[in-house]
Order: sequence, then structure tokens, then C-alpha cells
Amino acid sequence: MGVNKHLAEMFGLPPEDFLGKDIGFLRTGSEFRNFIENFFQRDLKDDSTEIFAHIDGKIRNYILVAHKFGQGESTFVVGIDNTERKQAETKLRRANDQLEAVLEAVPGMVSWISADLHYLGVNRHLAHKFDLTPQDFVGRHIGFLNSSLEFQDFVEKFFVSPHQEAFEEISSFTNDRVYTFLLVAQKYNQSKSAFIVGIDISDRKQAEAKYKNIFENAVEGIFQATIHGKFLTANPGMAKIFGYGSPEELIHDFNHNEHQIYADPEVKQQFLDLLITHHRVERFEAQVLQKNGKAIWILISAHGLRNNQGQVISFDGIIEDITEQREAKESLQRMNEELELRVERRTAELSQANEQLQKEIKVRERIEDALRNSEAELRVLFEAMTDVITVFDAEGRYVKIVNTNSEVLYNPPADRLSKRVHDVLPKEQADLFVEKIQEVLRTQRTVSVEYSVPVDHGSDEIWFAASVSPMPNRSVIWVARNITERRRMVNAIQKAEEKYRTIFENTAEGIFQASYDGAIISANPALVAMYGYQSEGELINALTDINTQLYVIAIVARKY
Repeated sequence: MGVNKHLAEMFGLPPEDFLGKDIGFLRTGSEFRNFIENFFQRDLKDDSTEIFAHIDGKIRNYILVAHKFGQGESTFVVGIDNTERKQAETKLRRANDQLEAVLEAVPGMVSWISADLHYLGVNRHLAHKFDLTPQDFVGRHIGFLNSSLEFQDFVEKFFVSPHQEAFEEISSFTNDRVYTFLLVAQKYNQSKSAFIVGIDISDRKQAEAKYKNIFENAVEGIFQATIHGKFLTANPGMAKIFGYGSPEELIHDFNHNEHQIYADPEVKQQFLDLLITHHRVERFEAQVLQKNGKAIWILISAHGLRNNQGQVISFDGIIEDITEQREAKESLQRMNEELELRVERRTAELSQANEQLQKEIKVRERIEDALRNSEAELRVLFEAMTDVITVFDAEGRYVKIVNTNSEVLYNPPADRLSKRVHDVLPKEQADLFVEKIQEVLRTQRTVSVEYSVPVDHGSDEIWFAASVSPMPNRSVIWVARNITERRRMVNAIQKAEEKYRTIFENTAEGIFQASYDGAIISANPALVAMYGYQSEGELINALTDINTQLYVIAIVARKY
């Protein structure tokens, strides 16, 4: 019947081109036609709807409002273009969906709060923390949970302050546990509202507390330093090792007074070269200088920290003071050397016995080599050997007992096969067997051991010197030789030496030993007293030539 100019221009037509034509001639879609047909069929004066239409190749959205007139035989229809609003709603809905997805992905609790300290909204993570829904928070005061006065105080001060952003660590009591949160706040809506994110850092804070406790109370020195030798941090243990009253004093002295740490600068360079090359150093031994200049020995273990180019720029380190251990080791070594010297001088027979034992061991080693090459030779050698040969598994179980001539002296009965050493030997010997078996399997090296076993549960015992070697299938061969007589001989020699020492120390006669050139090697107390000296050392230092100093008559000296 008619259209306005705006509708006609939308389709590039004059208004008169619409008169008398079917409402579907524009081919914009069926929704408009369906609405009009249904409107005329219903007993309504007014109606409205929302439709989509294809115009100029684009989909447009319209709100239609219709009113009947002329006894309901005609209708007046107004169409309002709603496309932009629809697009805005779609974008808003999509933005809300994206925001919700982001909030759910945030690893913490998110809330929106108004300046009057009431919740505008929270994410599900925060709501679930308190077994509530997000809707339970809306409109309620931020203190309704009674979980943290620190949170409420932070928000109040934030809204009062002129700052648009703020952050702070707070504590919160939730589900019978104290949590630590890092709060980050941002104002919006002309500072009338705030967006706050809370990240749970409880585990990190606990870890920091544990590390700090270890750092502060460790006996070892713990430090951080640059590759150029500047200290960044140090614990009290580090300060104590270097003779300082506090870590601060140590750091200041090392960094500003150019304190020389290493006794040998080349050792320092060796340590740095290892660290730069391998990025890690384990138990590096070095001599360093304390505050007072005293030299001590330490072990350093360090881990390098690298920049983006992979270069070591700093390192974390642990220092252990091993001065006492090193001095004890050196002292023990000196004592051993002195003891060995005295044993060599005064136990010639024992030395000969040891040499004989070494010869026997070499013979046995040659025999063992021959055993590996020929089974026939093995039988012959076994018949000739007096050693006890047994094969054990990793648990100390008798796997094989080799028949040798050991029956003459001692041989374990065959019924021990498949039994464990703890089933047939006293606990002390059984523990020793298992220990040596495990050591050989672990190191894959031959181990020597001496031990004794009781004879028929009596007071007598037999001593053995055993060589334990690895074999395939996690087993070992135990070759033991009876050394009972040798031990008796050694004990007899020791007793004889003790007897000689008693006579040497307590006899009234003067006894001494001298070298061919007239120097006194040793002297007993009686001789020291005879010549009026206070000690053996004083006499030895004073009498360097007995030919001229000990004898009054030279001819007597030549006689002796």
C-alpha cells in the first residue's frame, strides 16, 4: 500500500515501485512475510517481533512493530534497524566469555570490590576456597568471611590512597589453616571500584622459611659470589669458618679490602676454570686464609649460574672446614710411617714371613690364572692346593665348595651347599662374609681379608687369609688359606720384642746401638743416666762419634 522514503532508499528504489506488489518481491527472507501473515490471522491489534533480513548481501537485524487499522484489514508496520546493537551484544557476550575464561585460568583468587568495601563479584576459585558460590559474595561486605583482617585493612587503605595500583602479602585463616597470599590490586571506574587478584604463596613462604633456617644455622659455610670474586650473600657458618663476627663483616672485608682468600692464587684459578668449564665443582680441596692470616683447609662445592649466553656469571657454594680432619690424617700418616720404620728395624722375622706370604700369594695367583685356562689343570691344582675354595652368591649362600687338599687341615662340609653363612657361622663371622661379598660385587675388585672360625664349637679357632674375587652371575670365589701357624709365629715375635723392650728399658746395664761411623742410634735409660744426660735424645745429639767421645782410651775404641 505504501512505504516511506527511507525504506525505498535502502533498496535503491522509488516509493511508488512498492505499490501493489507482494511483500516478498524484495527476496530479503521469509521472516518478514511469516510475521505479517501470522499477525493478520490472529485477533491482535498490535504485535512486535525481531527478524533477520538479507540486504545488499549482508544480514541485518530489525525490530518490527505492527498496528492494524481499517477494521483489521490493513496494518501499519515500523521496522527499526537493530543490527549494531545486536553486534555490540554479541561482542559483549564474547568478551564476557573470554573474561570468564581468563579469570578461571588465573592461578589465584579474583574479586571485584566497590569503594564501600562490598563485593561486586568473585571468580569460582575464590568461592570454592570457602565452599560457596560466586553469587554468595555479591553485595556482601568484604569482612563477612572473618578470615583475614589484613585483607580488609589492605583494601581500605588502597581506596583511601591516591595510587591506582598496589600489592602486598597478607595472611588468611581458611579451613583450619593459615595461608599466605600475594595481593595485586588495580582501581577502575574512576577509582570507585577495584580489581584484586590473590595468589597463594603459602608453600613458597614455608620453603623460604625452611631454607632461611638451614642457611642461618648450618655448620657449613653457604654463600653466593660473582665469578669475579665479589660476595653477594654469606651465612653465619661462613663467617665463623673465616674468623669473622658476622656475615656482613665478612662480605665488606672481602669486597672492599681485597682480602686474599686463597693461600695459592693458582688454586683459585684452577677452581674458576673448573667452574666455567663444567658449571659445577664437587669437593674441591683448597687452603685458604682466615681474617687473622691463619691458613686452614676447606672443601668447596659450587654450582654456576649462567646468563642467556650460557656464560657463568655467579655461583652458589658450600664450604666445609676440614682442617682438623686433614691434620689428623697427616698425623696418622706420620705415626704410621714411624711405626713402619720401627717394625722394619725390629721384626726381621715378621718381614721374612710377609715376603714368604707374598710369594705364596703370587703362586696362588698364577695357579688361579692357570685354573681359568684349563679345567684339567684346575683339577690337578686343586688336588695340590691346601686352600679352602668356596663360591658364594650375593646373599652369602654357599653355591659351590671345591674339593682340595684342605681336608688335611680344614674344609667346610658339603652339606653347607644352598645354606647361607648366617645359618652355619657365628653372627660376627657371617656378617664379615656378607660385607666382603657385597664390597667385591659393588667394586668388581679383589678384596683380601683375615678372619677366624671356631673349631667344633670349642675354644680353639683357625685363622684364614682369604682373597675374594668377583665372578659372573653376581657371585664371588672365596679362596682361603690357613694362616694359624703364621699368626702364632707373629704373636711369638711380638712377645719376644716386648720382652726385649722390657729388658732394654729396665736393665741396670747400659745398652746402645751405634752406626758403623760411630753415631748412636738408640740408648736405654741406664746408659743415659751413666753419662749424665736427661734423655735419650739429648745423649744422641751430644755423642755424634763414640770413637772420640765415648771411650777415654782410643785403643779401646779401636778394639770395639
